[in-house]
Amino acid sequence: RASVMVEVASRRGYAPAYLFLANLQEQQGCPEAEVIASFLKFLSHPGIPELEKNTAARGFLTDLTTRIAAFFRQDPRAAEKHVDELRALGVKWPILTLALPGTLDPVRKQTKAGLRSPPHRRVGV
Repeated sequence: RASVMVEVASRRGYAPAYLFLANLQEQQGCPEAEVIASFLKFLSHPGIPELEKNTAARGFLTDLTTRIAAFFRQDPRAAEKHVDELRALGVKWPILTLALPGTLDPVRKQTKAGLRSPPHRRVGV
C-alpha cells in the first residue's frame, strides 16, 4: 500500500514524493537521523530553485533547514556523516554551516569556562 502512495505522490512531482517518504519514515518510527538524511537528499534535488519561487515553499524550506541544523547541533556524530552535503547546501542556506562539527566549539569552551562578555557601559549618562 505504501508503494502505491509513493507512486501517486511521485506523479505530482519530486517534492510531494520526498515529503511523503519522510512522513512515512516518521510514522514508522525510523530514527530521526534517517528522516533528516531524507531531508538532505530533498534539499539537494536540482528542482529546489524552481520550488523556491513559491513563497509558502520558501518558508517551508527555511523551517526545514532550521530543523536539520538543530538536529545536527544536538548530534555531532550524525553531522560527521553528512559534512560534504552540509557544506554544499550551506552555500544556499547558511544556517546549515552551523551544523558542521566543531563550528561552535570555541563558544562552548568559553561558556563552560565561565567566561562571559564584559558588562555593557552606558554612554552619555
